[in-house]
Amino acid sequence: MKQIIYFFWLLILVLPNMGLCQIITIDPIGAGDNDPVTIIFDAGQGNKELIGENKIYMHHGVVTDRPDGTDWKYVKGNWGADDGIGLMTRVDGQHNKWKISFTPNIRTYFNVPVSDNIYRISCVFRSADGNKKGTIPPGDYGWGTVTSNFDIYINLDAGDY
Repeated sequence: MKQIIYFFWLLILVLPNMGLCQIITIDPIGAGDNDPVTIIFDAGQGNKELIGENKIYMHHGVVTDRPDGTDWKYVKGNWGADDGIGLMTRVDGQHNKWKISFTPNIRTYFNVPVSDNIYRISCVFRSADGNKKGTIPPGDYGWGTVTSNFDIYINLDAGDY
């Protein structure tokens, strides 16, 4: 009987949060600073503020100070400006999924000197005018962290740093 009760508690606590983990997908998983990367944002997850938007932007930068750092560096994008910087494209066949690719690799895309380590991608997903943000509750997720101000940090493979 205890096992059945435990199982139901597990379902109640875990299943609702499983979708939250998938608000972000990084391809390839385990990417590092010298890899090309695609970030996919699912507007149908989390607070769902960006469902139905015609344009979604990723305001983004990198974290270079430490693996659990939150200090944005080498920022791309102009908050509230519909200027194309950080503009995401809709994933084919997916109405609420959006993607952005960093090519030829993360270091080059952000123009980070080789003397700086890159531990995380910092980001906020927003509407074109910046009045809406797509996010999830603060906490640690399999792909990274969301802080109390709802900034999102996607962990990268930082090698042996």
